[in-house]
Amino acid sequence: MRRVLKWIGIALVGLVGILAVLALAGYVASERRLNRAYEVAGRALTLPSDAASVAEGQRLTIIRGCVDCHGADYGGQVMIDSPLIGRAYGPNLTVGQGSATADFTVEDWDRAVRHGIGPDGRPLFVMPSYHYAGLSDEDLGRMIAFLRAAPPVDRA
Repeated sequence: MRRVLKWIGIALVGLVGILAVLALAGYVASERRLNRAYEVAGRALTLPSDAASVAEGQRLTIIRGCVDCHGADYGGQVMIDSPLIGRAYGPNLTVGQGSATADFTVEDWDRAVRHGIGPDGRPLFVMPSYHYAGLSDEDLGRMIAFLRAAPPVDRA
């Protein structure tokens, strides 16, 4: 009986060791992917300034789901809060204090929205750019014009 318990113990320790190695490999692979830099040229878009286009930009941000991650005021909010995954925030898109986009150029907006790439070339965490890759230049321009004109929200 002792011999059987000894082998069960060895098997359990081996299994825990294998799981630890797999977890470490997953962590290293995800860190490499998150820290990889991409070179994507952003498109220079023309931003409209008329009230109708800015209002359409607001409508587009709502129907395209920007408010789901960035909040109804576009100032950012908790979008994932899970003990297993962690906590993730949608960043502040307004020009208020704590803004993630205050220094964005139009090309930076294009890279972020259509490709999920930040100004530094690194991937944006949980940016579903595949939903926005097919936006027309005009629609994306309207969305950016609205977000630049949206009331500032001071939220880091």
